[in-house]
Amino acid sequence: MPRRLLKRALRALAGVTGVIGISAAALVAVSSPAQAQIDGIYVAPDGHGQSCSVRQPCSVEQAKTSAARLAAHSQGDVHVELAGGTYRLNAPLNFGPKDSGQNGNRIVWQAAPGAQPVLSGGVPIGGWQPDAGNPKLWSASVPADLTTRQLYADGRRIPRSSGTSPVALTQTADGFVAANDTLASWRNPSNIEFVFDGGHGAWTQPRCDVASIAGKVITMRQPCWSNMDLPSTPLAPDGDNPSGGFPALDKSATPTTIENAYELLSPGTWYLDQTRHVLYYDPRPGEDPAAMSFVAPVLEQLVTTSSTADNPLHDVTFSGITFAYTTWRQPSSNDGFPDMQGTMYIEGPNGSTTQGLCQYVSPAGTCPFAAWSRPPAAVDLVGTRNVSITGNVFEHLGAAGLGTYHGASKDLISANEITDVSGNGLQFGTTDDPQPTTFATNLSQGRRATQSSTQGGSDARLAVDGDTTRTSGSSTQQQDNPWWQVDLGSVKRLWQTGITASTGSDLSDFWVFASKTPFDTRLTPQQQAAQPGVWSRHQASAPNGQIVVPTDTASRYVMIQQAGVHSLALAQVAVGSGAEISVGNTITNNYIHNVGVEYTGAVGIWGGYARKTTISHNEIGDLPYTGISFGWAGWHTNATTPDTNPNIQADNVISDNVIYNVMGTRQDGGPIYTNGPQGQSLAHGLTLQGNVTFANKQTSFANYNDEGSAYITIDGGVQYADGGYFNGGCSTTGHIIVKNSYRVGRLNNYFCDNVGTDFVDGGGNTLIPSNPTPGTVPSSTLAGAGLQPAFQRLTTAQAPGVLVVSPIVNHQVMISGHGFTPTSSVKINGTAATQVNYIGPNQITATLPTGVYDGNVSVTTAAGTSAVGDTSYTYDASNNVAQGKPATQSSTAFDSPASHAVDGDTNGGYGAGSLSHTDYNQYAWWQVDLGSSQSLSSINLWNRSDCCSDRASDYWVFVSDTPFDHSLTPAQQAAQPGMWSSHQTTTMGRPTRLPASTTGRYVMVQLAGTNYLALAEVQVFRMP
Repeated sequence: MPRRLLKRALRALAGVTGVIGISAAALVAVSSPAQAQIDGIYVAPDGHGQSCSVRQPCSVEQAKTSAARLAAHSQGDVHVELAGGTYRLNAPLNFGPKDSGQNGNRIVWQAAPGAQPVLSGGVPIGGWQPDAGNPKLWSASVPADLTTRQLYADGRRIPRSSGTSPVALTQTADGFVAANDTLASWRNPSNIEFVFDGGHGAWTQPRCDVASIAGKVITMRQPCWSNMDLPSTPLAPDGDNPSGGFPALDKSATPTTIENAYELLSPGTWYLDQTRHVLYYDPRPGEDPAAMSFVAPVLEQLVTTSSTADNPLHDVTFSGITFAYTTWRQPSSNDGFPDMQGTMYIEGPNGSTTQGLCQYVSPAGTCPFAAWSRPPAAVDLVGTRNVSITGNVFEHLGAAGLGTYHGASKDLISANEITDVSGNGLQFGTTDDPQPTTFATNLSQGRRATQSSTQGGSDARLAVDGDTTRTSGSSTQQQDNPWWQVDLGSVKRLWQTGITASTGSDLSDFWVFASKTPFDTRLTPQQQAAQPGVWSRHQASAPNGQIVVPTDTASRYVMIQQAGVHSLALAQVAVGSGAEISVGNTITNNYIHNVGVEYTGAVGIWGGYARKTTISHNEIGDLPYTGISFGWAGWHTNATTPDTNPNIQADNVISDNVIYNVMGTRQDGGPIYTNGPQGQSLAHGLTLQGNVTFANKQTSFANYNDEGSAYITIDGGVQYADGGYFNGGCSTTGHIIVKNSYRVGRLNNYFCDNVGTDFVDGGGNTLIPSNPTPGTVPSSTLAGAGLQPAFQRLTTAQAPGVLVVSPIVNHQVMISGHGFTPTSSVKINGTAATQVNYIGPNQITATLPTGVYDGNVSVTTAAGTSAVGDTSYTYDASNNVAQGKPATQSSTAFDSPASHAVDGDTNGGYGAGSLSHTDYNQYAWWQVDLGSSQSLSSINLWNRSDCCSDRASDYWVFVSDTPFDHSLTPAQQAAQPGMWSSHQTTTMGRPTRLPASTTGRYVMVQLAGTNYLALAEVQVFRMP
């Protein structure tokens, strides 16, 4: 039988019967060409032995060894098939270069057909009993070495015990002094954690554990506590403090939350007593812990690498695998978690005064700037090439989900779901390698070198022997256009070439060439430079006989040639590797949601230094902070100091992503955030194209170009239902163009100091209503963003969610959210829509029956029905008799006149320019004159959304046919004859809907106390 047919037959038989298996070990031992084709390795949770066959599957650890052996001899891809079930790992699976695909083939780690394998770092927790010491709690004994920050029950994350301090605290140099000794009586004080929301800026959430409590004195752990105090001097040339303007923890700050205390247990939370080795759970009403399945993560990582940029793991695929249940102990350690940005953090003794501070402190700190530590990822890959991570699930993870760093090249990250992650969803690139000089390998040392001629015994090899003595080296005879070259053995990614001339030699008017193919050494330097595929750099001189020439290309051969008649004498040539650069990676069609669940400064996708990256067609939503954060270390870089922190960023694209419901907790961020220079020209900078962002909470800018951002093109973006500006930032260098975009926020809001001036409105930008109705944004534009059809199952497999419903216009609404399908049905207050038009999984339009004027919209798919809430409410704007009518208020602050509350725009963010805002007044009021007495049905009040919503609480609403007397208190106003009033003691919503079956001409909103009054919109609906 032909080998190809034998292979197919055996694989088909193994897959169908389940009884014929192939031993990988046997295949390696036998040299039969036919058997060398067989590439199946089979794994099961209870696998053992070395057979790795269908009948006798092996463990994942053995499968890794067997796959490496088989790949060396296989004439095709090696497939490692994982049966369904949970694989509880005792240690991370570590992949090195030897675990790569060989001979142009791949090693494919994949789920068996129909199977759901789970690589788990958790252990089950059983033996739950009602606790003898506290009958409302349940407890379980655990191993003495169990330490974890997470616990799950029935696949659901359970929060640790938390609450606010029961006693007033005053900060000291070593911690705090309490008003009394209550905390000293708490159990295990050295396990208590203090959390500081906004501690290093509104975008951060640093935290430190307590070291000890003695009476009223609370001592915090070191070096965490010291690292919360960032240095304020010496000032950098841009005027910022050494940390780039990051604030130290305020001297008056106290913890916003206390976590991990037995005394703070409440229903639905847990606590691990590490001294008694007992886990406590306070069940929610109706729960039976004895019947629940608990898992405690114990591993910090599931997959790691021992590869490097110069010796990478390559040609490997991971597909169809669930990576679950990891923890991260660092925040509970002495180092704690001094969060700086995007969960990058400071650690180590004197970390705040040295780590990543370079020349900005005295003595100088470590470099490069902002090279802070990164949290580990569950799948954490360093040094990878052509690795594919496709169709996997990352969930229930204690730090980051997936990370690819130094040297990631041509990797594909696609079709994954990343959810329920404590920190960042996806991390790629680096913080410590803006220009790979520190990490560069000398690729030329020991390699074959030749030269145009040899003077005496000065052989070409002496320039690559590692001896930097300038009296020893290679030398040609005196001749016309002498040359020296080295063969690196294979095509390598280059970064720079360091050249040291021999003592007394003249190194001037010379060229450096690089090529993937051999040089024609008969050519002059000028002719060589003109050859196709030859990279060249002409240098006039080498000061003091030494020079470093940037050699940013990929090549195998490097040549130095001197123009004219010379003797070319070289002491040493070091060709530095550029393999450290993350280049040519693709992140596409992933569903990233509900990450940052523990560390709320986390982002969906974090990108450091990288080139030629494509981030496209991802759906990112439901996050506490930014959606995509790209670029690093732009601090200290602005229009005045534009070259402070150069980096390798270039030719990156972020396109056609859908980003919604981000900025839910933290502030000073947005759907897409950039930091630092993104290139050296617009042609080779960062392109943001076709991204659609909506329903985002405390957005500063939809496209936030911050801290030295430069060379960015924003093309065809869409922003709606968002209170922030469209684009802008602080300390921005410039060279930013915006074109062809639909927006609700203002363009080019670069209002901080030291900001450049090259910000261009490229035309085609359209200002649209905050909540656009059907057709305002072309359906083709909306449909072009987000998950492509083959990947939409990632969201449609779950019940849909409604985040925005447009006003009713001509009985039609546009509904925005997630998980919509072509067969979606729509109801408003239980009444079915007469027609539904599918745009994509994030937008549909519906035609409502005649007679429907307002109500809550729900969407139903095969996976379920959307929940009803404030975000699902719609109304017929044609019945709003307040819109555009004369409005006044008790005072005006922040350039926010009363008319903004009747402009038809419910956008609740200050950046959208649609808020009315009074000053700080007693009984602050706002009112509208409807022009004549109207028969009213209801009033809708829309609160501010970006901050300070609690100010609009304990307020009154009045309706009258006669003007109000503003000298009266609200209670007195309510007592006036003919006055309709409603006293609202809770915080105003978005909207608060008040039935108002009355008549009147004047409508007023008035605070019951003293505060600012800010309103996004007041709608007064007449009887239909």
